[in-house]
Amino acid sequence: MSQAGSYHVKGGATQDGTEMAMDFRISGADFSGKLSMGADADVDLLVVGGKQYMRPSEGFWSMLGMGETAKTVSATLGTKWLEVSAADQSMSSIFSIVKIDELLSVTGKAAKGESTEVDGKPVVTLTDSADAESKLFVATTGEPYPVRLGAATGEGVSFSEFGGTFDDIKAPAADQVLDMAALSGQK
Repeated sequence: MSQAGSYHVKGGATQDGTEMAMDFRISGADFSGKLSMGADADVDLLVVGGKQYMRPSEGFWSMLGMGETAKTVSATLGTKWLEVSAADQSMSSIFSIVKIDELLSVTGKAAKGESTEVDGKPVVTLTDSADAESKLFVATTGEPYPVRLGAATGEGVSFSEFGGTFDDIKAPAADQVLDMAALSGQK
């Protein structure tokens, strides 16, 4: 993945009855995309040059237990980005969703499984002895990039656009950014 430099990761799963989905374009340490946690809890995430930005929906704030304050915070933010300091552990942790090393880490013993196809591409299956549900499908033609994590079809995440150029990964204009501290009076 580091050799590719950039890629697109998209997919989802159901966790504790809540449908979760992610759609991110990643270029080095920078990325842009959306994380959805249920019907109304969405958050756009953007990391550029080490700066973290988020644009949460009202449902996201409600999911955090903000109740009626969620409307006020959402209205204050509007369509602007919220800059989140890396030192803010509670809000900053959401940005780890796309850490590829964590996403692809093996918790048990890795083993080579069967050869098969994912979306018409020949792949080899890698299994993790500690997680029978999760399989990693790696391309057997061209570069050996991961093609899919999870099941061959259905829930899981797919990887594509290796080496792509993503123009949407750019810092927002200064007048489109509020600092997290600016919302402290709204909470």
